[in-house]
Amino acid sequence: MVLRRLRTVLAMIAALLVISTVGYVVLAGYSLFDATYMSVITVGAVGYEEVQPLDSLGRTWTILVVLAGNGVFLYATSLLVGVFISGEFRSAVRRQREGRRRTKLVDHVVIVGGGRVGRGVAAALAREGRDAVVIDRSPRVREMAESFGMAFLDGDATTDEVLEAAQVRRAHAVITTLDDAANLLVTLAVRALAPGVRVIARMNDRSQTARLRQAGAELALSPYEWFGAELAAAATSSAVVGLQDLPSMGLQTEELEVRPGAWAEGKSLAELSARHPAAIAIGMRRGATEAWQRVEDTLRPGDVVFLLGTPDDLRSMEERFMTG
Repeated sequence: MVLRRLRTVLAMIAALLVISTVGYVVLAGYSLFDATYMSVITVGAVGYEEVQPLDSLGRTWTILVVLAGNGVFLYATSLLVGVFISGEFRSAVRRQREGRRRTKLVDHVVIVGGGRVGRGVAAALAREGRDAVVIDRSPRVREMAESFGMAFLDGDATTDEVLEAAQVRRAHAVITTLDDAANLLVTLAVRALAPGVRVIARMNDRSQTARLRQAGAELALSPYEWFGAELAAAATSSAVVGLQDLPSMGLQTEELEVRPGAWAEGKSLAELSARHPAAIAIGMRRGATEAWQRVEDTLRPGDVVFLLGTPDDLRSMEERFMTG
């Protein structure tokens, strides 16, 4: 909007200079250079003397040019004042600053939706010191993102343009917290644009789990079922530690895939944990997900192991035992 208004002002000034120059060439017999010079000093109200004496017709043209120039100046002033008063200029500068910030992001998290769940995700990432971009259409969500030191992007996350602006190709993960239908579209859009990026989707209706997985979501989680399970655990045990407490203890969970030729191939989860006790194997996925105590088979290439530990321990586990 701001640039369009500025372009309008510049176009009006350019048009006035061209018309004025043509008039001085035709009516006063000036050369093209002299006519251009006369137009500039007249429109600019510089007040230099005439290039050469003007007759009545030439002076009448000069009067018209001066009046037109003043009109354009007043119109331009009103437009620019309106831009500054309305806050459009500040908004444009802020959007430009946010755009420059987003272009520098690497290995960040893209949060789609700034509702209650999205805010909880942003708060957790902020505690971990992770960079993130929040995509939403609400100005209040912008304030929330800025309060967590995160970039904000006003737009529709199902479009390539917005996902590109969020630097999704360089992101570590996308977390979409909208309704099931919107999350499905976001997942498809991310998968088409950045196939290697991890996608985690909020799930409200369990019947949508298969669709979200087929669309490319690695995880489809219901915040209500998850939180309900934690409340139930808290009710039955006064010493329960919830997952929300893990970051404060310096711990996190991670999924690591067993690569062909890795040391972990052919080993059990117990052997894996014994070899690197700082990273605890808590489960495995091979088609279905199983907790560690129900896993009797040894690990094969392609199996995904769920681990609990510090970020450094988890990286060490991956480098030493999971890769070939």
